[in-house]
Amino acid sequence: MFLALGFFLQKSRLFFGIDFFWYGCCMKSFDFRSWLDGLSSRGVKLGLDRMTQLLYRLGDPQKSFDAIHIAGTNGKGSTAAFCAGLLLAAARASLRGGVVPGKIGLYTSPHLLRLTERIQYSDPGFDQLQECEKQDLARIVLLIHDIAPDVTLTFFEVMTAAAFLLFAEKGVQIAIIEVGLGGRLDATRLCHPISSIITGISKDHTEILGDTLPQIAYEKSGIFQPGIPAYAACEDEDAKKMLIQRASAVGCSLSFLDPSRSDSIPPVPSHLSTRVALLGQHQLRNAALALAAVKHVPMPFQSWVNKDQVIEEGLSKTRWPGRLECLMVLQNQAEIWVDAAHNQQGADVLAQWIKHRTNHQNLTVVFGASKDKAIADMLAPMSFAQTIVLTRPRSHRAEDPEKILPLVKQACPCAHIVVVPQIEQALSFAIQSTQSQGYILVYGSLFLIGPVRQILLDEPADPEMLQDPYRIS
Repeated sequence: MFLALGFFLQKSRLFFGIDFFWYGCCMKSFDFRSWLDGLSSRGVKLGLDRMTQLLYRLGDPQKSFDAIHIAGTNGKGSTAAFCAGLLLAAARASLRGGVVPGKIGLYTSPHLLRLTERIQYSDPGFDQLQECEKQDLARIVLLIHDIAPDVTLTFFEVMTAAAFLLFAEKGVQIAIIEVGLGGRLDATRLCHPISSIITGISKDHTEILGDTLPQIAYEKSGIFQPGIPAYAACEDEDAKKMLIQRASAVGCSLSFLDPSRSDSIPPVPSHLSTRVALLGQHQLRNAALALAAVKHVPMPFQSWVNKDQVIEEGLSKTRWPGRLECLMVLQNQAEIWVDAAHNQQGADVLAQWIKHRTNHQNLTVVFGASKDKAIADMLAPMSFAQTIVLTRPRSHRAEDPEKILPLVKQACPCAHIVVVPQIEQALSFAIQSTQSQGYILVYGSLFLIGPVRQILLDEPADPEMLQDPYRIS
């Protein structure tokens, strides 16, 4: 496999003879979720030294596949999903042409309901991406636990290393890798990119990334690599100048979604824009970034990914749960929508969608957020609501809805506002409060969106939710 990992496995003979039985017993006695939860409690420790050391001991699995590396404040997951959708469509076309491509991988965070959502790879027919098996993840996490007992790892570092190792093990040829936080010192920074994307720059996690947009842009531009093309959507001129400066210093080309520039990223062709499955005008931007980045993928994907038929198929079949998603239409024709808008930029985009979608009529909002968010900047979608239900996400970082109440009362004095802490009861109240052909919008924390999907769609979920820490320890 890899030299270091092979040496380790040969030395310990974990996968041979009687030792395989011993290793299986170890897996049964090792509670990988409890160990990861303990790591999560340590908080954020940005830096690459620990990750470099861990990956070296694992045989540097990240060097066995190419990556599209994606940073940004909002839109990372949707852009990653578009990249995956385009590559899956190209892979299917390659299969029809008689050439079997390597597998496609996807690594994202956080998850909605299951830890295994974060690590996905293509099925044999390239029809979709499938989550990694729980026992595979447990096996890899145990290996990481055993191979680096002297390294003080973080939750995100372990999950990233597990993704890299599983991608290598499964024969992934090209992976889409979403940055966890920032970029310059993020654990994913050690992947081997063939193109890089910054989906946008706005204020979020300012206690870690900086208080100004140029500071945040500097951190996110840390994913730039010498000679590797980069693509960005950035409207703030000062942040844009920082990105240009960093690209020049690193030695990589940088193109923007900006029609005024000669090197602008082309928009989604007009005859294909109506085929974009994800809703909202902002998704056209994310799709354009994905189209630009996937042009650099290796063969056999390269032969197909720029063809109109493949682009149309990829964009139309892309799915990304929890982002402007209609979960259900009730018997009275009221629609239940969810969206993970968790900062000002996301909330403003959502408000624009509401303005054009609902005509300001019969809207009920269910909202919950984390303590570390600028909640006062997230209230724009509520301005269209007749009823607002404040609830508590399933997270140890969840803000008490009673503390949010004064902010919402001030911002939405004409709305009927109630506090219902339990998500199930909050959702029930919203359904009872919404008239025929109305809209129920659940937005804010992913730790609210996930449970709502579980309740309404009866999706399988982990018994407890492991979460990425955002505090600096």
